[in-house]
Amino acid sequence: MSLPKTHPRRIAEAGKEAQALNLRKQGHTFEQIAEQVGYADRSGAHKAVMRALQRLTNEPAAEARALELLRLDALLLALWPQAEKGDLKAIQSVLNLMARRARYLGLDAPPKAAAPEGGSLTIHERLVDATPAPAED
Repeated sequence: MSLPKTHPRRIAEAGKEAQALNLRKQGHTFEQIAEQVGYADRSGAHKAVMRALQRLTNEPAAEARALELLRLDALLLALWPQAEKGDLKAIQSVLNLMARRARYLGLDAPPKAAAPEGGSLTIHERLVDATPAPAED
């Protein structure tokens, strides 16, 4: 019989798993994670990271997207002062974050145009359709 989700031990386990996932995200090895978080060995750390990832992937897409946007915003906030001072690496990082954010939000999706059959075509598809075929010899 498993413990309820609100049981203190389950809450503590979830906290350790989140910490393990965060360390893995930062590039730590499973051995390092086991040592820092308190797992017996790399196997325990690996299982904890996998459980945390499983919970993350089970979140609805909108919640996961919102979480990623919050992370991007936090990174952008940290880099912005250096970018404003002209730091070229920071500027490139800011631009990369902005592009990633636009992709998450679908801002870069090509505009749609009405298709004759009532469907929709992208502008690119319409241009391809409108391009004359090469003349046959």
